[in-house]
Amino acid sequence: MTIGDYITYFEEIAKYSVHIEHTEENSRFTTLDIHEALNGMITDIDFNEFCMLLTTYEGQLSHYDYESPVYHTSEGGFMIIKHIEQNDFRAQDEVYREAEIVGYKIIAKILKDKLKGARNSECPELIAAFDLNTVETMKVGPKFDNCFGMLFTFSIKSNVSKYLKYSVEDWKE
Repeated sequence: MTIGDYITYFEEIAKYSVHIEHTEENSRFTTLDIHEALNGMITDIDFNEFCMLLTTYEGQLSHYDYESPVYHTSEGGFMIIKHIEQNDFRAQDEVYREAEIVGYKIIAKILKDKLKGARNSECPELIAAFDLNTVETMKVGPKFDNCFGMLFTFSIKSNVSKYLKYSVEDWKE
């Protein structure tokens, strides 16, 4: 799995989800560093409806010996958030509940894709490596001009050995 695979997969989810409906005209998906997310440094997103903010993943390589595969264990996640009026606590609670359900629907889509891919032996590495047991949730808000919602984080352990092949063609003399 590469960062490009990760972003592409989740952007497609944001486009086809009836709860997010990301388009070029109604931008409701973006990627951001977790520090940007926590500091509220983002513009150009339509926060009046639910949006998906994909955190860029961070990870670690590991292997046991030179005969074993090399794995990249990544920590990734996404936020489902929506803008509400200042001090509208009833709306805040409603957004938390709805954002949690939208997040669960996204997790269900990932699991469906994983099962479908396993049957066809064509499961994208990102999906095959998704482990439901690592999913954690947390309320977020207020962020980005009074947006509230839920953060879903997870781990993905994928085999990256194919990317670690040395080739002399990759290097200048």
